[in-house]
Amino acid sequence: MSIADTITVLYFYKMNINIEKLDDPDRERLIISKGHSVLAQYAVLAELGYFSRAELKKCKTLGSLLQGHPELKTPGIEANTGSLGQGLSISFGMALRGGNGLRYL
Repeated sequence: MSIADTITVLYFYKMNINIEKLDDPDRERLIISKGHSVLAQYAVLAELGYFSRAELKKCKTLGSLLQGHPELKTPGIEANTGSLGQGLSISFGMALRGGNGLRYL
């Protein structure tokens, strides 16, 4: 949860996101390398309305929408990550692909 303040500032004050257009090609994406910090991201995503706050109570349970590491099936999650540093290579590849409003934050 040590990343909670950073994630909060990014989502609420810096990132170009629109909850009404989850697939907007011009949205900014947050890829977190240390996947185990996703719990803080889940809290922010629930607050923004990506999914119900009630989902937070099911976190890390078998079959839950919210697992212990980010998964693409979760609204607002842009990449499956877990291994430290994995997010850097994913985001670098996205940036190299270019277009669609992708930029490195």
